Amino acid sequence: VIQLDFHQTLALGIYTDKSGMMRSRTRLQYSKLSREAKEPIFLPTESLLTKLIVLDFHLRLLHGGPVLVLSHLRRNFLLPKGVRQWLE
Repeated sequence: VIQLDFHQTLALGIYTDKSGMMRSRTRLQYSKLSREAKEPIFLPTESLLTKLIVLDFHLRLLHGGPVLVLSHLRRNFLLPKGVRQWLE
């Protein structure tokens, strides 16, 4: 279980959806974009699952550099600072 401090939760608009995923409400809330774009899944820095997802994208993109991998991840996920260190 990942614990977030109150200020981080408030600043990022993080909530738990019906399936138990941590999502972030963004300023795109009322747009016609998909739910994944409006409310990306939050991936905590210290989570093993986050590391595995980052590694999976890195391998799927044929060992693409940090900029490429992060741009693809950010389409569906909200990434905290510090994730980039795993790609270098």
